[in-house]
Amino acid sequence: MLNSLSSELDVMRPSMLESGLEVIAYNANRKSTDLLLFEAGNIYRKEGDQYIQEAQLALYVTGEAQTAAWNHKAVKADIYFLKGLVQNLIRQCGISNTAMSVTGNGISWKWKNQPLCSITAVSTEKLQSFDIKQDVYFGVIEWALWLKAMAAQQIKFSGIPKFPAVQRDLALVLDQSIAYHQVQQVTDKLKLQGLQSYGLFDVFESEKLGADKKSLALNFTFQLQDRTLTDEETEALMAQLIAAYKKDLQAEIRG
Repeated sequence: MLNSLSSELDVMRPSMLESGLEVIAYNANRKSTDLLLFEAGNIYRKEGDQYIQEAQLALYVTGEAQTAAWNHKAVKADIYFLKGLVQNLIRQCGISNTAMSVTGNGISWKWKNQPLCSITAVSTEKLQSFDIKQDVYFGVIEWALWLKAMAAQQIKFSGIPKFPAVQRDLALVLDQSIAYHQVQQVTDKLKLQGLQSYGLFDVFESEKLGADKKSLALNFTFQLQDRTLTDEETEALMAQLIAAYKKDLQAEIRG
């Protein structure tokens, strides 16, 4: 740039990688090596006589993604950790119809055949030029396209129910070979009106249950939008669940 304020501001950056590496090097030299950083900013490129400005969101990961504790070992950050972060962002932002592909030492995503995001492991040569002695993983989100992809989604919502929810617990005695996802399949197949959610909250194993048996304890939440469920209606819904578990999974109900 002409007439820049200082020698450090005389170039319009073509990439956000270097500015992030400067921050990582600064922190690593001060014994802060476990970093998860982001930066929103612009990059610049030249097309003919025109300079193009593009907004990006950059992600930087290095060191340990999870520090050691009494119940688990330290987890070192890698490209798959960064991949998980990106996929979570895509899901939480409601972006659909993305296509993911593996390219060399990186992973990229496209939306409507346009580059949406990419992640990569920073090369050893680049790390050495910043005197960084640990692996760094770098991601770039094309911000304008990301916002466009978010805006293209139709958000559906419903109001918070005015009427109270009803909770019920149920303990099933099953063969050891039956997995929880089979219980989920039987439950979902019923498509019970009023069943808002359910989940597993305890697994119990004992010789008292019988050979090769286990007990799964489930919690069910029932709720309607227009009125309060009666006890009789709730018990009828539970009866349908119990009948299905007995028929499809040969379950016994634990008292």
